[in-house]
Amino acid sequence: MAYEYLKSLFEKGPLSFEDFTAAVDAAENISLVNLKDGGYVSRDKYDRELGAAKTKADGLEQQLTDANTTIQSYKDMEPDKLKESVAEWETRYNTDTQALQAKLDKQETEFSAREYLSGYQFTSELAKNAALQMFLDKGFKRENGKFLGADDFMAELKKSNAGAFVQDTPPAPPTPHFDTPPAPTPDPEPMPKTAGARMKWANEHPGETPPWMK
Repeated sequence: MAYEYLKSLFEKGPLSFEDFTAAVDAAENISLVNLKDGGYVSRDKYDRELGAAKTKADGLEQQLTDANTTIQSYKDMEPDKLKESVAEWETRYNTDTQALQAKLDKQETEFSAREYLSGYQFTSELAKNAALQMFLDKGFKRENGKFLGADDFMAELKKSNAGAFVQDTPPAPPTPHFDTPPAPTPDPEPMPKTAGARMKWANEHPGETPPWMK
């Protein structure tokens, strides 16, 4: 039930609007937002943005630490040595910046790949992780948020590794049911053509009704 998590608020009886808002504010495990205000962020988007922010913050923090250490060392450095050190630092800064951007790009690509593969059903977590690694190894380019050639790759992967995917098996057609036809009624014996034959049958079957008269 969608609102089951609010049930505990009403255990003591009906609430007025003021009592309800006070109970929500006091609850530690309940938080309500108005979706129209744009206050809701999906868990996947939250994890993605949090991961990217942490990676970027860690990288920038390390660069700042290294910069402060280097700047401190410049105070007692000779002019020629200072110029050489500045050039080295510039090279290092550019290299570190490129490495950080590459790490962010790789992280974003993996998030997007996981999101793309969520549209497929795998028979196990192992199969899903293996497919993800194979997908990432292909190095697909992305345009407008889509992996170019990914659909064709997954179609081929499903053919060559059918056991890794949940198969869409159509339901078996219903078994036709046929009523057992009634046994055919035997045709009555034909009436003898002559009076003598009829008389003979009556003598051989005393008291019985002739079959041709049933």
